[in-house]
Amino acid sequence: LGTFALMATPAVDLTLNMISLFGFILVLGIVVDDAIIIGESAGQFVENKGHGIDAVIAGAKRVAMPATFGVLTTIVAFAPTLFTEGVFAPFPASFGWVVILCLSFSLIESKWILPAHLVHSRPSQQGFFYYTRRLQQRNNALLNRFIDGAYRPLLSAAIRNRYLTASLFVGALILCGGLVAGGLVRMIMMPQVPNDFIEASLEMVEGSAEAQTVAGYRQMASALEQVNADYRAEHGGDGLLRHVFAYAYGGRHVQFMAELTKRETRSIGSDELARRWREAIGAIPGAKVMSVQTASDMGGGQDVQFKLVSNDAAQLKQAAAQLEEQLRQFNGVYDVRNSADTVRDEIVLGIRPAAEASGLSLSDVATQVRHAFYGAEAQRVQRGGDEIRVMVRYPDSERKAVSDLERMYIRSRDGDAIPLGAVAQTAIEPGYSKLTRVDRERAVTVGAAVDRSITEPDSITRTVQQQLLPQLLAQHPGLSYRLDGQSEETEKLFKTLFGGFALALFGIYALLAIPLRSYLQPLIVMGVIPFGIIGAIGGHWLLDLPLDMMSFFGIIALSGVVVNDSLIMVDFINRAKARGET
Repeated sequence: LGTFALMATPAVDLTLNMISLFGFILVLGIVVDDAIIIGESAGQFVENKGHGIDAVIAGAKRVAMPATFGVLTTIVAFAPTLFTEGVFAPFPASFGWVVILCLSFSLIESKWILPAHLVHSRPSQQGFFYYTRRLQQRNNALLNRFIDGAYRPLLSAAIRNRYLTASLFVGALILCGGLVAGGLVRMIMMPQVPNDFIEASLEMVEGSAEAQTVAGYRQMASALEQVNADYRAEHGGDGLLRHVFAYAYGGRHVQFMAELTKRETRSIGSDELARRWREAIGAIPGAKVMSVQTASDMGGGQDVQFKLVSNDAAQLKQAAAQLEEQLRQFNGVYDVRNSADTVRDEIVLGIRPAAEASGLSLSDVATQVRHAFYGAEAQRVQRGGDEIRVMVRYPDSERKAVSDLERMYIRSRDGDAIPLGAVAQTAIEPGYSKLTRVDRERAVTVGAAVDRSITEPDSITRTVQQQLLPQLLAQHPGLSYRLDGQSEETEKLFKTLFGGFALALFGIYALLAIPLRSYLQPLIVMGVIPFGIIGAIGGHWLLDLPLDMMSFFGIIALSGVVVNDSLIMVDFINRAKARGET
């Protein structure tokens, strides 16, 4: 409730969404673990000394110090999520705020409110509570029997053979590392989120006829209908589609948005439908970009994206084409885009010496060419609430071909008509519909989308960086590159997270050293963290799930529970040793 109250404040500014709800679910285990420790300690004192306020307070006090610092270490572990950078920064920040706020309020609840509840909750022996009490006693008896008959002998054997035990766990940790390094447990930054919408877009090359765009639309629409018909023939029912909305704009752009039937009524997900639709469409003649994807795209650019930088336009175009071709060779890669493909030939004018003798500058020649082919504003006419510009230019039949430009005449300052070829030279050179510069150098972007069910974007990015780009840079001196799109955002996010967690480890060590009053024991407690990850990685492998951002947050929360429980145990052992027990 305290977290809900603070979520809407300007300092936090959180909403209830998938990330924050996942944070609530995950932190629930940590909060309950802390409450169980306090309640169990108080319950043991009540059993030994009888039910009363002094017994509950004594039990809570016995574990208050380690339990408090255990929660504080978890708060410190999640603190770096509040200081991440980039497009994806709101995701870990939402999760981190929820966990930190819940844990902060749990300190108050477990140390002050919970003991008060325990004092006033005297167990009843009548009616329904009689049977619940009997059930509780029976479960406790079974648990004690398990502890005495199985757990205690196993623990004693593990302690007697401590080197063998340590070797087994180190070996298991190495195997789990091998599962990740070998690709058996895949790592994906952004998780796949199933949804009920799918979208597709088509962009034709510049200068495409409208009829060609319409043909591309019909090819995409018929492919979607065919996929739906094939699914109905195979599975029956209502099919895959509920509504399809499509529109075109700009003469060369087409956009589709399809609403799918509910996930419970169909046997394939939106990602599989996107793959089938993409394959059914095939190649569209004249298409510059054709993309089919689920509507869960979180922005930040394409999954794998690089920015090539060079002052040589021809070199840049060639290198971009090579990188584009190399990306197409990866399995699971689609929608490969190359911004250098926006290059269109343009006519470049250069001044001749004869023009200067006639008093003409390059600006004068270019202005007259523009007026002839684009038009010069003669006047403006007011018609109702609209203002209409009247443009004067050559007739349509005299400005369609390059030969019309070559036959054009230029007026000198004296009014003489001079052939364009006498005062200016023309050359056809590649031009760009837009120019991107990085540090004053030309840059083009090459990227691709990745089917995460087949491969991982980070794996492709690493392969390109380690194997393909060094060859490309060797072939093209003066060429450089940098990450872009989701590749850049992922690297930026992990850099800030791992840098923050490195600092958080020092904070955790300092917090552990306070209750333990030792410089060595905090290292022992922190050394348990990697072994807790064994179960997380093994579970992902058994369930065939990739490690993603949600998994990463879960492992942090797991580490908090492991540290909390280990701190309680080490503190208990220290107290027992201080009393002379063995």
